[in-house]
Parts: sequence; C-alpha cells; structure tokens
Amino acid sequence: MAEEHVTVTTMESVSLKSETQSGESSLPTHPNPAPINGLSVEERFNIVRSIGQECIQEDELRNLLAKKPEPICYDGFEPSGRMHIAQGVMKVINVNKLTDAGCRVKIWVADWFAQLNNKMGGDLKKIQTVGKYLIEIWKAAGLRNLDKVEFLWSSEEINSRAHEYWPLVMDIARRNKLPRIMRCCQIMGRSDSDELTAAQIFYPCMQCADIFFLKADICQLGMDQRKVNVLAREYCDDIKRKNKPIILSHHMLPGLQQGQEKMSKSDPSSSIYMEDEEAEVNVKIKKAYCLPKIVEGNPCLEYIKYIVFPWFGEFEVERREENGGNKTFNSFEELIAAYKGEELHPADLKPALSKAINKILKPVQDHFTTDPAAKDLLKRVKSNFKHFCSFFLMETIPEENEEKVKNTNKNKEEVMVCRPSLHTLTSSNVMVVRPSQPLTEVKLETIALSLNIQLRSSNMPIPMQERAFIYTRSLVDAPVTPINNPSIIARSLKKEFDKMYGPAWHCIVGKSFGSFVTHSPGGFLYFTIDKFSVLLFKTQVQPINN
Repeated sequence: MAEEHVTVTTMESVSLKSETQSGESSLPTHPNPAPINGLSVEERFNIVRSIGQECIQEDELRNLLAKKPEPICYDGFEPSGRMHIAQGVMKVINVNKLTDAGCRVKIWVADWFAQLNNKMGGDLKKIQTVGKYLIEIWKAAGLRNLDKVEFLWSSEEINSRAHEYWPLVMDIARRNKLPRIMRCCQIMGRSDSDELTAAQIFYPCMQCADIFFLKADICQLGMDQRKVNVLAREYCDDIKRKNKPIILSHHMLPGLQQGQEKMSKSDPSSSIYMEDEEAEVNVKIKKAYCLPKIVEGNPCLEYIKYIVFPWFGEFEVERREENGGNKTFNSFEELIAAYKGEELHPADLKPALSKAINKILKPVQDHFTTDPAAKDLLKRVKSNFKHFCSFFLMETIPEENEEKVKNTNKNKEEVMVCRPSLHTLTSSNVMVVRPSQPLTEVKLETIALSLNIQLRSSNMPIPMQERAFIYTRSLVDAPVTPINNPSIIARSLKKEFDKMYGPAWHCIVGKSFGSFVTHSPGGFLYFTIDKFSVLLFKTQVQPINN
C-alpha cells in the first residue's frame, strides 16, 4: 500500500515537472505581442502590479504578460460568515483590474476548506448557501467582464478530478515537515500556538495544491496568505519546475480603531460590512481613529486610498464656506498634502468618506430588494439561517418596538436588556424577558457567529454578553496569551467583569462541562469558543448584620 502511494505521488510530480523540465519556458512565445484590450504589455503590467502591495517577482510578471495573452489568476475565499468591505469592495476592484488587463480569473469557492476550518458549524449545505449569497453580493457590487471570471466550488472540482488533486496534495505533504506547514496556519486565521485538528493541519497542503490544480499563473490573495503562496514556489524548486506561480499580495485594510492592523472579527465595530445600512456606516466611521494631520496608521485615509479613489477616481468633500467650501481631490497625494497642512479636518473628511462608502454599498442593498432571483436567494438564506446566521435578517425593527430597561445596579445610566432564559433568577436587576426576538438579540447572535462563539445558556443582560464575547475572543486570539492555559483566560475575564460590573464574579474555563445547575442570583453566561467552554457567573454579596 505504501509503495503504491509513493508511486502515485511521484508520477504527479513528474507530470508537473514535464512542463518545464527542459529548462525552457512552457509559455507560448509572442515576440511582438498584440495589444490586449488596446493595452500594451507595459500598460497591462502597471494595472496588474497596482493591485499588489508585494509582487514576487516583477520580472516574472512582465515576462508572463508578454508571452501569454490570457494568464490565469487564482483568487479564493471561505464562505464563512459576513463579508466586510475589504473582501467585498476590494475584490471587485482587483478582479476588474485583472480582467481589464486580459487575465482570466478563477475564484475558488473554498466550501470544503470552510468545513475543514469548522466554519458555520461544519455544515457544508449552510456553507454553500452562504457562498452563493456572497457571490451574488460581488456581482451586485459591480463585478464586470463576467465572461472572464469563473467561480469554481472546491467540493465539485475536487470530486470531479480527484485523481489529479489528491496525489498532488499528498506529494506536497510528503515533501514538507510539520513545522513548515504549521507556519502557514495563519491562512486559516489561526496562530502557530493554536491547537489544531488534523484536518486543519492538512489545510495548507490543500491550498498549496489548489494553485497547481487550477493551473494558476498568478496568486492574487491578501498579505495574510503570503506564506502558503511562498510554499507553492518552494514546491516548484523541489520538483524542478521552472515556471513558478507569481505572488501578487494585496494590502490588508486596517480596522477602524487605533492600532488594528486589519479588520477584526473579534471587534465588529472595527469593520464595515457589505450589508451595513447607511446609519451603521456613519456611526462606525464617526467613531473611527482619525487624528488631525496624522497620516501614519490612519484607517480613514487608507479606506480612501484603497477603496474610494480606485472606485470613483476622486474624493469629494462637502463643507461650509467658512471651512474652505466644497473640494474635489483628484489624487491621493493631493489629499494627503491638504490633510497634513490642516486644510482638511477629520470633521469634514469623515462625512465625505461615509457618503462615498454608502454610495458604493447602495446597489447591493437595492439588488436584493428589486431583483427576483436575488430576492429568492435571500429568502432561502433567511429560511436556512434564521437562527444560526441571523446577520442575513436585513429588516430593521422599528425603534418604538424596542423595549429599553434601565439597570438598577449602581450604574443606572447603562441600558441593559436580558434574553429569555429557561432559568429563573431571583435578582430583579437582571430579570427582563421579551416575548419575541428583538433587534438587539439579533445583533448579539451576529457578533457570536462572527467570533465563532456558540451560546449555550444565559441569564445576563445582552450588552454584558456582548462584552464577554468580544473580550474573550480578544484573549484567545492575543499572541501573548498562552492558548493552552485556560486559567489565564478565566482570571482575565473575571477581572474585566469585576472592574466593569462590580465584584463577586467567577469564571471557569475548560475543555467541556457536564450538566450543572446554577443558582447564581447575579446572572450567568455559558458559551463555547473554539476548543473552550466558558462559564461566567456572579454571586450576591450581602453584609452580615450583627
């Protein structure tokens, strides 16, 4: 059995090498290539190169465009939840540039990979429904040249050509040591220290194989996917293949808050999502980090650079005459000069940015309202995900139906709302039950889903649950937190709640809990996050009367 396995993988390696083992390029030669879409090779190179923050290697890219009229570009995504504008709008911008430059783009819908990564609870049907929905978003957002864009589902393609795919995966796995594969784990949103399943360890080998399986000339993914793309080039060295995939890694948009290198699912306020309504976009940008005159680390300026200018070709600012009057910036350099020179203030920049982003997102919202096929898809999505994937519920519940209850704790200004519970607690300060699911609960489920958290049971105000979810995710994801030490997570969460909501909080973090009964009069929360189960509860402290 072992000999047969080795023979198969070796044959696959020979098959890959045979394209270039003579040392000559296998690309078709065009000494005087005709313009593609009316563009010269250099013009096409400049368009394609503008996509990447990094290109490995530029000379290979220029040579590819000169010798191959229609290079194949590989992009991909996991259908795993909400789509923020970095994934939504930037992908549309980048794919449109590639097709304008004559490339054929294969977008790998990695449904099997999402299942391996335990997204959407590992339910493949739900993953595929989300995938169809996200594809529809891209089309509605302005993806053009669709005759040059293919959406390929990994489950279908791998099953139909399993005899090609799996020997290639096995050969990549055979040629690499485990530490090298572990270094690629960030492609899944995991850190090196995470405890991974065997399926997740296999994930980088499969993604590396995708590049060759799709016969890609260019890998156009984010900087966070760089390591596995480099692994593909190293594999070419191992099998003596001359034509390596060119890596074109695009910039990762930062989160909206200070110091966030990229949009974070552990903080929903750091991201703008494709289904965000106008008011939500306005609030998020209004609260975004944007100091006057400061360009470095300013997320608002990055959004303008990587989204607004590529989309509109300009940036329009509306302001009062006493503040300088309306102004149209025709280049990012012009905008930066004005911002550094205090000719443009954040108070004027932010509303202009909000308006531009809302203008980009509006066709998406309109599409799912007016297009019959899109409406039907949305209906099926709602039907399948009403409970598990509540972020698809786009209707807005009127404010007058929102029941607001003031907490009777010492912080009387904080508005708190409790979700219904099967448990009855005696403390009046946490007992508020709604007859039906309100908007705040929908948003809580949205946050839980985006953080890969599953709520088991609770009797705690919704804002407190939200804080627990976000804070716990930040602890689990923090590089300084030993992920195999649940006691650190428990102590940190207890201290955070003692500080925010008064003393007497207790927290237990473990692999799993059996059945338990709580009589906590101060409220409790029981949820799972990744491999951990978390139980957070408060006891009531009363003075002893002598």
